[in-house]
Amino acid sequence: MRRAVALSAGLLLGLLLGPVHLSLDRATGSPAYAAGSARPDLAVTRGSVHVAGSRITGRLVVVNLRSPHGRTADRSAVRLTAVRSGRAVALGSLPVHRLKAGQAARVRVDVSTARLRPGRYAVRACADGGHRLGERSESNNCRVLARVTVATSSSGTLCATPLCAPLDVARGTEVPYTDASGSYWVYVPDDGSDEPYGVLIWLHGCGGDHGDIWGAADYWGYHYIAIVPDGAEGGCWSMSTGPDRVLATVDSLRAHFDVDPHRVVLGGYSSGGDLAYRTAFLHAERFAGVLAMNTSPFRDNGTTVTDAAHAAWRFPVFHLLHTGDETYPKAGVTAELDDLDGLGFPVTRQELPGTHWDEPTDPDNPTDGTWHDFQEVLVKGHMDDGWVSP
Repeated sequence: MRRAVALSAGLLLGLLLGPVHLSLDRATGSPAYAAGSARPDLAVTRGSVHVAGSRITGRLVVVNLRSPHGRTADRSAVRLTAVRSGRAVALGSLPVHRLKAGQAARVRVDVSTARLRPGRYAVRACADGGHRLGERSESNNCRVLARVTVATSSSGTLCATPLCAPLDVARGTEVPYTDASGSYWVYVPDDGSDEPYGVLIWLHGCGGDHGDIWGAADYWGYHYIAIVPDGAEGGCWSMSTGPDRVLATVDSLRAHFDVDPHRVVLGGYSSGGDLAYRTAFLHAERFAGVLAMNTSPFRDNGTTVTDAAHAAWRFPVFHLLHTGDETYPKAGVTAELDDLDGLGFPVTRQELPGTHWDEPTDPDNPTDGTWHDFQEVLVKGHMDDGWVSP
C-alpha cells in the first residue's frame, strides 16, 4: 500500500513538472538542468552606487525571476567589478540569501576603491557571481549600476598646484568623484571650448542633496563647471566645518580641472546660502561673487556686519528672495541686504512671489516654482555677469 502511494505521488509529480534530467555542468561543476525543467533564474534588476571617500556605496536588487517552472535559488553571491578600457577589476562579492521564484533581495553595497587607479569606471554587478547555480538563463545576470570616477587615492594628500592631477570626465552629465579632500558631483559642459572654466560651487538647502547639480549645470554656453560637494546630504550645512569643506572644493577643482581661479562663484539656497555668505565673508579673496536664494546674509550663519566689513574685497552679490518666504521673512532679509549695501558691496536683489519652497503649477512645463526660479532666474540669469575676483 505504501509503495503504491509513493508510486502514485511520483507519477503525479512527473505529470506536473515534466521530466527532469540532472547532470553536472562540466565548466562549473554545478547542477545542469535540461531545457524545460525547473530552474532558478537570478538577475540584478536595478541599483545605484557612488563613490564616498575610499568606498563605493549604494544598493542593488537581485530577483529570482518568476516563471512557469520557477525553482528556489539556493544561497549565492553578487560579484562586483569595476570595468575600464575593457579590463575588469574585482571589487568583492556580496552574499544573497535563498530566494523563492519571484522573490527579491535588497543588497547593500560597500566596497573599497583601494584597487582602483584614478579614472572613470563602470561598476558592474553580476548575480550568481560564482556560477554555483544551474540557471534557466545565464545571459541576464549582470547590470551596470553606475559609472563612477575615482580621482586620487583617498588615503593620500591632494596635490597643491593647478592641474597636478588632471581628471578627464564625461561631458554634459553628472559625474561623481572622490579624492583626498572628499567626494563631489561635477558637471562639465560639452561646449567645445579649450579656455579655462569658470566655476559655480552650489550648496543645497536642508534636506537637499547633490541632485541640485542639475539646476546649477551650465546648459547656456557660459563655459563654467558646476560642482556640488558632499558633506550635508539630506541634512543642513554646518557653519563651523562648512567653510573648510567649501575651500577644499576649490582646491580639488584646481587640482583636477583647468579652471580660472578668479571666476569662482559661490551659490546656495537656504542653509546652503547661509554657508555661502559665511564662507565668502571670511575668505573673500577666493571668490568672484555670491548667488543666494531664500536665505539671509547674517542671521543663521554666525557672521555679523563687522565680519563683512573686514572682507578682503567687496564682491558682488545677487540675492533672490520670495516675498512669502516664512523661513526667511522679507523684512529681515531686506534689512541685512541694506547693511551690505551700506558697506559698499554691489548687491542686486530680486523679489518674486512665492514661499520658501513651491512646486511648479505645471510639472511637465514649469514656468514658476522654486526650482524654476533657481535655474532660470538665479543661475541662467547671473552666471554670465562676468564677475572676476582681484
